[in-house]
Amino acid sequence: MKVEQIISDITFEKKFEKYKQKLTQKERDNLRNKLVIFRDNIFDERLNTHRLNWKLKDYYSFRITYSDRLKFRIVSDSIIMFYDIGSHDQIY
Repeated sequence: MKVEQIISDITFEKKFEKYKQKLTQKERDNLRNKLVIFRDNIFDERLNTHRLNWKLKDYYSFRITYSDRLKFRIVSDSIIMFYDIGSHDQIY
């Protein structure tokens, strides 16, 4: 599925900026690369995208690093909304 638009709210924007500030240049480059892959195909196997369970069953997440994830929701066929970013324990 190719993404045409990614939306988010101000809470996510602030958390995303704070998350990026903690990263090294190599980690920022990795994040940028993952987002490029995501825009092309949200289910690309390099992202390990999966649907969440239970209360979060309407959400998905993909792997940024071994421990970090980005939680999102599919709004329509080409629109994605980002909700949360951080470690596995923080976003689930």
